[in-house]
Amino acid sequence: MSILCEIVAMREDLVPDVSLGTHFFDGLVEADILYLALFPGREGNQLNHAFFQEAPNKLLGLLPDAGAQAEVLRVIDAADLGQDRLIKLNANNLNQKVVCYVGESAEERIAAPRRRTPRR
Repeated sequence: MSILCEIVAMREDLVPDVSLGTHFFDGLVEADILYLALFPGREGNQLNHAFFQEAPNKLLGLLPDAGAQAEVLRVIDAADLGQDRLIKLNANNLNQKVVCYVGESAEERIAAPRRRTPRR
């Protein structure tokens, strides 16, 4: 699955106009792409800025002429995060809640011993 996430962050010199995918939503659905808009300033929302700055950006490999957009448009491939890492996503469209994080692979999870918390 692919995910398109629009990060809506305000700066002194920029007031973003969120598209919410409205003008290309049908294309996203047909391509099996999940669209998200993240408002980092809203209560309860979090964004790991360092992850997005440090993860390899595949944009120029896909679109060599997109150099001017490389700072604001990032293409991150989960395969570049390492063999033992996966991007995990839990999205609930009814509640409009999403949790997305980098987690361990299934193989690593099976091999690692688990600590169990006793039920009370």
